[in-house]
Amino acid sequence: MGSTPKVQKSIRLPDSLPQQTGEEMRAVGFALADSTNLRHWKPCDSGSDNSVVSMLYKRPGDRFQVKFDPNGLTNELRIGLRVDTTDAIEEFLKARGIRGTLTLQLMAQAAIFRTDEPIALDDFVNQLFDPHSGKERQEARRWTWDTMRMIFALRLYGVRAGKWRDPETRGVINLEFRGEPLIALSPGARTFAVDNESPWSDSDIPVTVGFTMGAWGKEARKNQKILQYYGEMQAVLDIPAGKPSGAWAQCMLFNLNQKWREKAKNVAVTTSIRQDKNGNDCKRIAVHWPRKFTRRELLVELFPPDERFSVLDMLNSSNPGRAQRTWDDAVKILKTRKQLSYYKELAPINSSRQGWANDWLDQPLDIRPNKEGKLAAIEIKDSHKKSQSAIKKARAK
Repeated sequence: MGSTPKVQKSIRLPDSLPQQTGEEMRAVGFALADSTNLRHWKPCDSGSDNSVVSMLYKRPGDRFQVKFDPNGLTNELRIGLRVDTTDAIEEFLKARGIRGTLTLQLMAQAAIFRTDEPIALDDFVNQLFDPHSGKERQEARRWTWDTMRMIFALRLYGVRAGKWRDPETRGVINLEFRGEPLIALSPGARTFAVDNESPWSDSDIPVTVGFTMGAWGKEARKNQKILQYYGEMQAVLDIPAGKPSGAWAQCMLFNLNQKWREKAKNVAVTTSIRQDKNGNDCKRIAVHWPRKFTRRELLVELFPPDERFSVLDMLNSSNPGRAQRTWDDAVKILKTRKQLSYYKELAPINSSRQGWANDWLDQPLDIRPNKEGKLAAIEIKDSHKKSQSAIKKARAK
């Protein structure tokens, strides 16, 4: 077989992978997750003389639009990408899905915490796949590199809500996107073998890749509150997603982290005193989110699981009760992994009644995070309260 060619030294992804929940990450993440069925995607003018059509993504009510523009890639980066026709582009998009969203999260971690550093492509493969053969690993490498190139070709338009100021100058930070990528390739960190040959069969797949958030990232770093996050991506990635219950549990935790973070500033915090088994008084802190969740939100409307595990398809099958069992198993997975501290179904449903599936999907659920998640929410709430107080004082002067 011969020796493996030596490659440039690479570094690992960060050990801590906080889930990025800012509006920009959410918009691009939605675009990737919804690509499997082209929900909210439509063809549009590429804006160039090239005949390749672009695709535009826009969720109703969202501040951002995302454009997949293959023309924005260099000829070198387009090698091997089958995106020459509208049909080819649509098929390419359909292959991304929620795993594409998880890839985006890993790329963001590298862009934020390992800017311009060469990260081994196999580090991403090991997080996203569980290959059992050399062939499966090579297919995973191809998918990962194709998805990275898609993310490089995604152009973002829009600006997040609110004004963000530089703590030192007090000037407003410009966070508007006008067709720039959220994450870009760091050319110097994309390397092959030292003899300029790839150590595997597809020579266009790099051994290491580096990332940057470009000009927007430099602006965002001026205020640490801009790069919002909640929960640990490693906890999401560690859930095996090859079966329905695991795929649902993974999406549920990812979606819950997103929503727990978005509503954290409005949580209600209560304290009570309870006695432990030895009769000692113990302080108990409870954190209540202002709104409840539904299965429809966690499995359909937000970041949905892979199309193979669609809850709607399961409910419309000859065995709709399987959806209930899969949900119960998914909740059990999250409890076993100590990601949930509280789970309660708030309104009874009659599963024997016609139309029960919609009632089941829309049943309100009180779901709360583990201890670390509750403490993070309290910290976010306190920080928001201080910020609002400072704004009021400034306006009163």
